[in-house]
Amino acid sequence: MNVNAIASRSAATETQDATAAAASKSSQTIRQDGAATPSSTTVPAKTDTVTISAAGKAALAEATETAAQTAKEAQSGDRQAMKLIAKQAQNHAQH
Repeated sequence: MNVNAIASRSAATETQDATAAAASKSSQTIRQDGAATPSSTTVPAKTDTVTISAAGKAALAEATETAAQTAKEAQSGDRQAMKLIAKQAQNHAQH
């Protein structure tokens, strides 16, 4: 990211902050006794949506599975589980 991009992002953030502040000030109403009260309208929060691919979900499932799940998969013929159990047994024998 270069200096111009950073400056542009900073300017955009300042503009958004100023807009939010103006919206906040204009969202107050004046009661009959002269006191200002905030109205019920608010600025909605910004949200981001993240989508995880099927490969990412599978990798997460493999990384977080328990030893019992790995053993069960190895018994049912899962080669990756078999290799993992063999590697763990080899590491255990060396220590």
